[in-house]
Amino acid sequence: MGSLFSGRFLSPSFLTGLSGAVSAAVVESLLARFGFGFLGLSLAGSFASNLAQLMVISLLLKSTKTFLLFNVMVGLGMISASVNAFIASRMGGIVFENYSGFFFTKEKGADETPGNRV
Repeated sequence: MGSLFSGRFLSPSFLTGLSGAVSAAVVESLLARFGFGFLGLSLAGSFASNLAQLMVISLLLKSTKTFLLFNVMVGLGMISASVNAFIASRMGGIVFENYSGFFFTKEKGADETPGNRV
């Protein structure tokens, strides 16, 4: 939304962020179907996001030298992903896959009817 309001829609920073977010979401949703836990999902999503962002930057700059930052980005991303996974695990298991493929819990509500609790 910020890109639309500031006039930077489809700018390099927008494309970089979009590619990272989409790649992380796709990888995490695929791996969640195989029973990966919070840490595995978070680490894989972080890795996919960093890789996609560097690929977009390399295409935009027409240079592979941007991959020199890969080790630093992955290292910092793994630390951040581990912290996110720890916080998610402490939230009481709110995040699970439901029938429609989104990530909410299948727990029953207070009136014992099945539904999504956020």
